[in-house]
Amino acid sequence: MALGFFFMVEGAEDALFLEKVLFPRLTEMPLPPEIIRFAQRRPQHRAEIFYKHISQGYEAYILADLNSAPCVTEAKQRVIKEQFNNFKGLRVRHLQIERRIIIVCPEIEAWYLAGLRNDNPFGIQTSQTTDSLTKEKTDELVGNLIGSLGGRLLFMRAVLNDYDWELAKTRNQSLRYFAGRLGL
Repeated sequence: MALGFFFMVEGAEDALFLEKVLFPRLTEMPLPPEIIRFAQRRPQHRAEIFYKHISQGYEAYILADLNSAPCVTEAKQRVIKEQFNNFKGLRVRHLQIERRIIIVCPEIEAWYLAGLRNDNPFGIQTSQTTDSLTKEKTDELVGNLIGSLGGRLLFMRAVLNDYDWELAKTRNQSLRYFAGRLGL
């Protein structure tokens, strides 16, 4: 059994999602889950942190938005894998790093809006799927709300106050995959 869960994420919205939605569901580990934001860290430092946690017994994952990478998830995984798979000049093949890379399709906003009910307090028009919902499309849907609630992160926090996890898994394929990988 792993010691705990460890996640490397790109930014604040990714971290907030994990803290508020995922962490309460991860209850069967000796240590609480941990998050580190890696976007501003040097690639060598990212790899050091990641492999240190694996060697300590953590179940470790890297979350990255698909963004504007080539249209296949495997291409984005390959880019992330290259950043993490070469540690101190040694290839670390035995860890199967590609199984530890979760691609958020296309961006974390898709996971947030996937959990909004049809009768949400924001009056946002929901969809059966958020698999193609980008940050730009989210801004079109909620632009005025972001300003009225004091910014993007405060808006995202408000969305999570009324979040439906089971509904979200039906609306976003990459979230459903992620939940399955973690046994949720």
